[in-house]
Amino acid sequence: MKRTILILLMCVLVGVPAFQVGGSSLAGGTGQAAGDAGAAPPDGLTRIEISFLPDPSIARGMYTGNRWVSPPTFTGVRQKGQDLEVPARAMGYDEKGSPVNIHPVWQSGDTAVIQVAPTEGPEVKLTVLKEGRTSLAVKAGGITRRLTVKAVAAGNALRVDISRDEADSTERE
Repeated sequence: MKRTILILLMCVLVGVPAFQVGGSSLAGGTGQAAGDAGAAPPDGLTRIEISFLPDPSIARGMYTGNRWVSPPTFTGVRQKGQDLEVPARAMGYDEKGSPVNIHPVWQSGDTAVIQVAPTEGPEVKLTVLKEGRTSLAVKAGGITRRLTVKAVAAGNALRVDISRDEADSTERE
């Protein structure tokens, strides 16, 4: 019980969580062909939001399912020498805040620091390989969401911060 309350409190402190219910995502693919990222916005797309799936060991045994979170800065830590893998999801929204199906393209500014697999689709796995700072762009329907990835050695660990670029986080192409 105490662990459940602690996890819920942490979710509230880091931001509004995005939920995945019954294994189905609220943002599915639209069936757009690859390369449609620069096409006209699908169904009034005005912004893209990115959510992350925290380390499952935090909620293991809690029967809460997958809990996606969208904090301003997502932080992950791994022992130095190990890659950090973070599941990420992009969801599109219209001007009223209603979900819009998108099929985004993910682009790493430096693939020696962070790799994305697959490079297209609403759900991907981000793999941080080493220390460094780079950008990550998520594009769909003429909209681009930019993130900054900063990986810093902290003793025997690698701390990774993935932050929204607020100055130009969502821009039209």
